[in-house]
Amino acid sequence: MDPKFDTRKASLILAAQSTCYLGVRPDRTRDCVSPSYEYGTAFFIGPTTLITAAHLVPDNKRKIVAQLPGTLCSTTFVEDLFNKNLPEPFDTFECKWLGTGLPDADIAILQVNGEYKAKVYLELEDSGLETNDLVDVVGYLGLYDERYVRNMHPDLIRGDAVKDVFALFPKSELVVTHGPVVLGGIMPTYRLSTIAGMSGSPVIMNGKAKGKSNLVVIMIP
Repeated sequence: MDPKFDTRKASLILAAQSTCYLGVRPDRTRDCVSPSYEYGTAFFIGPTTLITAAHLVPDNKRKIVAQLPGTLCSTTFVEDLFNKNLPEPFDTFECKWLGTGLPDADIAILQVNGEYKAKVYLELEDSGLETNDLVDVVGYLGLYDERYVRNMHPDLIRGDAVKDVFALFPKSELVVTHGPVVLGGIMPTYRLSTIAGMSGSPVIMNGKAKGKSNLVVIMIP
């Protein structure tokens, strides 16, 4: 447990209330193949504007649906976000793609497609990250498995060690992870734990999403 967590607790709660679980589905299929769903994290930077990772939403040819920001536990199966005939449909809103930073930056800008407006959103701080800065990342964990953990950490050969990872990072839940910046600059690297699903999560310092020269820093696991 980070001993200084309590000093950041209030700002991290606000960050969590700005963060969404995102589902992405191509509108069209090729050769009658079922569409391949993508999932990740997005966050509001204004009442109707969101940022996520561009590798999740590289263009405007996909349908984008998000759960309401601050949802503590996301749907287990991303395709359920697109099914309005479920006995208990999820509370969601649709988004449209506005633009991307590709090929220079893995960032996509989204806008709410409808009447939904976020009551809480992250403030952007126009400054970069430097080595040894301490940052928080807020995002949703995906459906990773034992093989994923083993591939990421080949030294974890004991089953109880893998169980510890599952306990620390419960699947489909909104989590906060904390650690230092190893290398700053345009493409910073960090020493902190992330899991598939956290792509597009905000990198936060002093309660604000970090960015430099209109380039917002996001997590790319």
